[in-house]
Amino acid sequence: MMEFSSYSYLPQEIRNAVVMKYRNTVQQELLTGMTNIYQNHCKDLYNHLHHHFGQLQQQQPNGGSLEIRQRMDAIMNRVAALERGASLEIMDPNFEERVNSHLNDIMNLKRNSSDEEDTQAKITTLIRQCNYQGAVYEALCATDITVLLETCRMIDPEQLFAIRPPSRETLLCLVHQMTEDLHEETDLKLEYIGRSAMVFQKVIREGHADEELRGQMSMVLRPLLIAIDERIPRNSTARMLKLAVQSILDQI
Repeated sequence: MMEFSSYSYLPQEIRNAVVMKYRNTVQQELLTGMTNIYQNHCKDLYNHLHHHFGQLQQQQPNGGSLEIRQRMDAIMNRVAALERGASLEIMDPNFEERVNSHLNDIMNLKRNSSDEEDTQAKITTLIRQCNYQGAVYEALCATDITVLLETCRMIDPEQLFAIRPPSRETLLCLVHQMTEDLHEETDLKLEYIGRSAMVFQKVIREGHADEELRGQMSMVLRPLLIAIDERIPRNSTARMLKLAVQSILDQI
C-alpha cells in the first residue's frame, strides 16, 4: 500500500481512504497504457505478416503452381482464423509466437516459390535453345505436375518425339507423373502418354527391353490402366491407349 509519510499528521483512516480511492485509478491507467502498447505491437505483427504475404503474391506472375496456391490459401486461412479468434483487449503471451509461426511459413514458401520460378526460367531457356529433352527432364525433376504440364504445352510433341525421343527412363517418369489426376488436362496427358507408349512398343519390338526395364514398365503402366478405368473410362482416346498399354504388358 502507498505511504504518505509527508502527510503523517493526517489520521491513518484518512490516509487509507485516499490510497484506496486513487489506487484503482493508477492501476487502470497503467493497464490501459500496457494494453495500448500490446495492441500496437499486435497490429505491427499483422502488418508485417501481410506485407510478406503481399510480396509472395507478387512473386507469382501467373498465380503460381497449384501446390503454391494451395499452400498460400492454407496459410491465409490460418492467419484469418487467428485474427478472428484473437482479442486485442486481452494480452496473450503466446500471440507473438503464433504470428511468427505463420510468418515462417510464408518465408519458407517465398523461398520455395523462388526456386520454382528459377526452374521455370531454366526450362524456358532450354526450350528457346530447342533442347526439348532437357526442358522435359528439368520439369520432371521439379516433381510438380503444374510445371510439367506447362512445359509440355510449350513444346510441340512432334519436335520432342520425332528424331530422338527422350530416354526410356525419362518417359517412364513422365507417364508416372501424368497418371495422377488423369481426369484433369486429359487431352494433353493422353497425347504425351500415347507417344511414350509408342516408344515402349518399339523398344520391346526391337528386343531392347531387359529384365529391369520390363519391371519398370510394369510398375508404371499397370497403375495407368487402373487410372483410365477409374477416371476416364468413357474417353475414346483413353480406350485406344488402354489397348496399346495392355499389349505392352502382355509382352513383358
